[in-house]
Amino acid sequence: MKKRPTAITTSPPSSPDFKPGSPGFELSPGGGAKSPELERGETTASARYTRACTKLNIEPEPRLLSTLKDPEKKKYAGAYSTADAEQLLSTDALSAIVTACESMIGLHTLRLVGLRSGDASFFTFEVLGALVRAVKGNASIRSLDLSDDALNDELAASHLGTLLAGEKGSLAVLTLRHNNLKEKSGKHLFDALGSNKQLHELDLSCNPSAVMLSVAELDKVRVRVS
Repeated sequence: MKKRPTAITTSPPSSPDFKPGSPGFELSPGGGAKSPELERGETTASARYTRACTKLNIEPEPRLLSTLKDPEKKKYAGAYSTADAEQLLSTDALSAIVTACESMIGLHTLRLVGLRSGDASFFTFEVLGALVRAVKGNASIRSLDLSDDALNDELAASHLGTLLAGEKGSLAVLTLRHNNLKEKSGKHLFDALGSNKQLHELDLSCNPSAVMLSVAELDKVRVRVS
C-alpha cells in the first residue's frame, strides 16, 4: 500500500492571537506509574493534574480541569488549548499539564501554545522529553500544537525526532509554527518521517528557512510540500 504523503505547510500565515504567559519555576513534572484514587466526577488525568498542581503549589487551570473531567467530548469537543486558558500559565503550570498528558483519554487535540516569556520557553529539555513520552503513549492525542513556544534546536531537535520516530504512535498532526527551529530540527524531523506511517500534516511555517532540507531529502521520505 502506498504511504500517504505528509503535507508540510511552509508559507507564513498570520500569527494567531496567543494568550501571554508568566514566568515560573523550572520544575520537572511529577507523577509516577501509580494511578491516584479517584473522587466522584474525576478521571485519572484530572486527578493526576490536581495532584501535580498541589505538589507544585499552583492553582489548577479551570478550563483544563473541566476538560479532563469531561473526556467524552460533551463540553469542549475533546480539545484543549492554552490560548483559551482562564488564568496565566507558568513553567510550573506546564509541568502539571504534562504530568496528566499520558492519561488524557478522550482528548484528541492538545494545543500547548504561547508558553514563553520573551525569548525564554516555559519548556525545559526534561519537560519537553516528558511530553514526548506521554504523547507517544497516549492513543487519544491525534493533534499536537507547540506553536509560539520559543523552541529552538538545542531544546527541541532530538525530542521532535523521537516524537515522530517509529511506527508506533497515533499523532496525525504536528504544528510547530512561530518557533526558532533550524536545520538540526529539520534533519531530526525528516529522518523520523521515513519510518512514520501516522503523521499526515506537519506545519513548520514561521520558522527560520534553515529548518527545511533540500528537495532531494524531502523526496527521499516522500514528503509533499504545500
